[in-house]
Amino acid sequence: PIGADYHAAAVKQGVRQYFTPVVGNEVTTSVGHFNAFPLRAGGPIPDASPAAYVFGFPVAIVFVLKYFKLKERELALEVETRERSQRQQLAIEQRVERLEGVLLSLDHDVRARLGIEQPATPLPARPDLLEPPAGTAGEQGGGEGSRRGKAR
Repeated sequence: PIGADYHAAAVKQGVRQYFTPVVGNEVTTSVGHFNAFPLRAGGPIPDASPAAYVFGFPVAIVFVLKYFKLKERELALEVETRERSQRQQLAIEQRVERLEGVLLSLDHDVRARLGIEQPATPLPARPDLLEPPAGTAGEQGGGEGSRRGKAR
């Protein structure tokens, strides 16, 4: 009987997430050693007759070839999808850059037509505008104007 099932041991040791145990058996024949899997734990030993390999081996070869051809196609599709996505991203970035350029030139044109072009020289400093109006310094001491803003 087949007895090499390491699933329970892998779970017990806390390493099951790192590999997938598969129940199998090595079959020794007069023509060589062959590994057979997946099998049932406790099941009968596989038939080691040449007829089993004559009919079973070609099926296994076809299965493996089809499987890897499918995997290769999946990878090719993934590469195509990534390349297409990158091209679309690049096209979107180029469109945004063109739109920004158009908006900046329109902003300049609109300002020029309305006559609100930015002055070439900076505005003069006017620190006197930051000072309070004359005569308001005395009212802050508790005059009648300051009482109006308070709630009663």
